[in-house]
Amino acid sequence: MVELLVQDTQEQNLFAFIDDVSLRRGGSALAGVRALLEEGQSFSYILFMLVRQVRILLGVAELVQQGMRADAIARTLGQKPFVVRKALEQVRGFRREELTVLHDRLLAIDHAIKTGRVQAEVALELLVLDVCMGQTDSVDGAR
Repeated sequence: MVELLVQDTQEQNLFAFIDDVSLRRGGSALAGVRALLEEGQSFSYILFMLVRQVRILLGVAELVQQGMRADAIARTLGQKPFVVRKALEQVRGFRREELTVLHDRLLAIDHAIKTGRVQAEVALELLVLDVCMGQTDSVDGAR
């Protein structure tokens, strides 16, 4: 029972962190990633969830540009309506090119971490700071 409560809290913390990054709340996002890592959340899962969110935002941005409404976007992307509504709010803070570069950068960071070129915690913290400060122009995973 206690283990389920801890997992639920970690999931809530993870989604709050993703929201903070997507809405560019630097202080909260940085504190969130540090807390997740201290709670024992794996860097690969955090990175996976960031990639997932960026992919959702890219899909939403593309479909909004095509004139689709939220309910149609949810069906097309296979997402729950509340996920699309939240993404619609978040996508306003990003240019499409920025999301594409961010996606590529996340993949580069994943590779850099797995090949030992950069420490996971440092890479995640730098990414969070760059996204929240609007500095997502570089694709280099290690900066």
